[in-house]
Amino acid sequence: MQVYFSTRSSSEDNQAAEETFNDGYDDEKADYIIRKGEIFNNRYEVQNLLGKGSFGQVIKAHDTLRKEDVALKIIKNKKPFYNQAQIEIRLLKLLNQKDPEDQYYIGNRVLPSILSIPY
Repeated sequence: MQVYFSTRSSSEDNQAAEETFNDGYDDEKADYIIRKGEIFNNRYEVQNLLGKGSFGQVIKAHDTLRKEDVALKIIKNKKPFYNQAQIEIRLLKLLNQKDPEDQYYIGNRVLPSILSIPY
């Protein structure tokens, strides 16, 4: 698994100065603050929020490498959620080992692109 880290531009830093959680990256509920047009990993351009739940949120983004729209799951910035996400990743990898032909569409195309930042 690869680990990626991204920083914001100076104009985003000015906005972040007004916010108080995780240097302005998160809201008071530990959810990442979604910004349309933001680029993750020099690849995924954020388009909009698709949904929120107790575990985190899902955004629609455009994969500029594959030239297609994708969904990205962003986990809350709390250790229990991070730990649960690691379990989910391990389960997906195990399921994919049992489905090498991607017959059941578990996520073989997605797993190589998982972004994980250690807590």
